[in-house]
Amino acid sequence: MKRKVVIAAVVLVVLIAAGFNLAISNAKENHPVEVTTLQEQTISDTVMTSGTLTFAEQQSVFYSPEQGVIDEIMVEEGDEVEIGTVLFRYENEELEFEKKQNDLQIQSLQLQHNDLYEQHRKLDEELEEDDDNEQLQREHDDISLQEKQASLEKEQARLQQEALEEDIADLNVTSQIEGTVLTVHDPAHLNSDQSQQKPLLEIGTLDDLRVETTISQYETMKVQKGQTVIFTSDALPDQSWEGTISAISSLPNQTNQQDSDVVQYPVEIAVEDDMKGLKAGFQIVAEIQTNEYEAKTLPPQAVIREEDAYYTYVVEGGQAMRREVQVGTMTENAMEITDGLRTDDPVIKQPDAQLNDGMDVSVE
Repeated sequence: MKRKVVIAAVVLVVLIAAGFNLAISNAKENHPVEVTTLQEQTISDTVMTSGTLTFAEQQSVFYSPEQGVIDEIMVEEGDEVEIGTVLFRYENEELEFEKKQNDLQIQSLQLQHNDLYEQHRKLDEELEEDDDNEQLQREHDDISLQEKQASLEKEQARLQQEALEEDIADLNVTSQIEGTVLTVHDPAHLNSDQSQQKPLLEIGTLDDLRVETTISQYETMKVQKGQTVIFTSDALPDQSWEGTISAISSLPNQTNQQDSDVVQYPVEIAVEDDMKGLKAGFQIVAEIQTNEYEAKTLPPQAVIREEDAYYTYVVEGGQAMRREVQVGTMTENAMEITDGLRTDDPVIKQPDAQLNDGMDVSVE
C-alpha cells in the first residue's frame, strides 16, 4: 500500500514539474509587445526649401565722379534715416558757374525784352495817329518780331535754369527708404570704375527682414501667398521663427538651365518674429505649411517600409499579424494611415527584428 502511495506522489511531482516547465516554455515563446491604435491628429503638409535672410528694403549709393567731388557726408554708421534724409553732398564748381551764367543771361534777356516791349508800345501809339505810314509799319513789324524772338530766348534760358536747378538739387543725395545706415566708406578709397567699386553708403531695414528662396514648378501648385512658414538656422539650432509667404514670382529664375526639372520660381517670405541674433546674409531653412487637416496617424516607428510598401503588425488572437497599409503625409512624429487599418486595431508600437508574421505575443 505504501509503495502505491509513493508512486502516486512521484507521478504527481513529475506532472507538476512538467506543467511548470511547459508554462515557462510558453511564456518564453510569447514575445512581449506594446500596442497603440490610430490617433486623430492635425497634419501639416509641408514644402522644405532653403534661402537667404535679407532686408525687406535696401539702398546702395555709389559715388559718381561726373557729379563732382564729395563736399560732406551727413550721416554715420548706425544713424536712423527717413525718406528724403540728405546722406551726402557733392560740390560741382562747373555747375555753379553755369548757374551764375544762366542767371546773368536771364537778366540780360529780360532787359532786352523790356526795351523791345517799350519800343513796340511807342510804335503802336504812332501808328494810331498815322496808320498809313508804311515806314512806321515796317519798323513796327520788325520790333514785334524781335520782341517775339527775345521772348523765346528768355523762355529757353528759363528752361535751362530749371534744368540747372535740378542738377544742383541732385548734388544733395537723399535716402530713398526708411532704415539704418549700415556702412559708410571713405570716398578716397573708392574706385571711380562703378563696375568695380563698393557702395559709398548702404542703408537697410534692420527691423524688417525677409527670406528670399525658390521653389520648383511642382511646388508652385501647392504654395500660396499667406501660408505660414517656420524658419530655422544652423547658426541658432535651438530656435525657430515664423513668417508668411508674401510673394511668388510668375516667372522662373533667368539663370536656370533649360532642363524643366531644375526650373525654380523665386519666393519672398515676410518675417513676423524678431529674428534677434541673425543677420542679413544668413542661410535659412524654411518649412512652408501648405495644407493642414485632421488625419488618422501612427507613430513612425510602428510602420515598417519594405521597398515601396508599408506594413504594420496587428495583434489578433494573441498573435502578431503582418498588415499592409497605405500611408499619406509623414512628419517627424506622425505618419498618416489612409487605408489598411481599423480605428480600434491594436498595432504594435515598435516591432523589432525578432517579430514575424504569426508569432505569439503578449501585450504588456
